[in-house]
Amino acid sequence: MKQNEFKEDYYVKKSKILGYRSRAAFKLIEINKKFNIIKPNDTVIDLGSYPGSWCQVLAKTILSKNKIVAVDLKKIEPIKNVVAIEGDFLSKDTEDRIIEVVKRPVDSIISDMSPKFCGQKNIDHANIMLLVESTFRFACRMLKKGGNFCVKIISGGTEKKFSNYIRCFFNKVSYFKPKSSTKSSPEIYLIGLKYKG
Repeated sequence: MKQNEFKEDYYVKKSKILGYRSRAAFKLIEINKKFNIIKPNDTVIDLGSYPGSWCQVLAKTILSKNKIVAVDLKKIEPIKNVVAIEGDFLSKDTEDRIIEVVKRPVDSIISDMSPKFCGQKNIDHANIMLLVESTFRFACRMLKKGGNFCVKIISGGTEKKFSNYIRCFFNKVSYFKPKSSTKSSPEIYLIGLKYKG
């Protein structure tokens, strides 16, 4: 078994043992361990949250009701203390439903979303960066001053320009690739800490 295959198999098995819905849970665990973007009393919006593994991690940290909002086009099976909203976060109707729950502003916006990939690197990179930009605009409307932002991107060139741009809005901006993400995957996470408002 190759090292990458072993690592992937390890996290898949570990997620089943611990009851996580996908191995992606360990990515958020690593991100939070390094950057401390989620704290016990925070209010958090998880965009593109299906099947809910990131929300499971959040629910172990944030024990209060109506503090975690999961948003996805697909229906998410219930998770204790998580409010699931089925809809497109870009639509005003969905945003209104989110605001009704969280009474913005919120402490963190996190996203593990990806568009459907076609296999052509340039197109896939362009599509995910469009999604990332939309996620950031949403975050600017919803984050409180001092809040945090975490979004998945695919390396391809233009992410550097984008990260330089958002440095104007956060005290610190970093890239991070969790160990639980396979080396062959081009995904990395962009972290913005302490939103300036």
